[in-house]
Amino acid sequence: MPLEAIEEALRRWVNRGEAFLAVLVEREPRVEQVLLRAAERASVPTIKRVVVAEDVLLEVP
Repeated sequence: MPLEAIEEALRRWVNRGEAFLAVLVEREPRVEQVLLRAAERASVPTIKRVVVAEDVLLEVP
């Protein structure tokens, strides 16, 4: 992993509030597979699909 990619991800996270890992994957796409494999080994839950609960959405002002 190039140090420049990590530095940019940190800079954009701190200065713009962008998601660190999203920026890192944007710069170094191969990181995504590494992160997914690590999450599988660690039994970290992942979100594959988000569905809007329309009844809840209607209550939002």
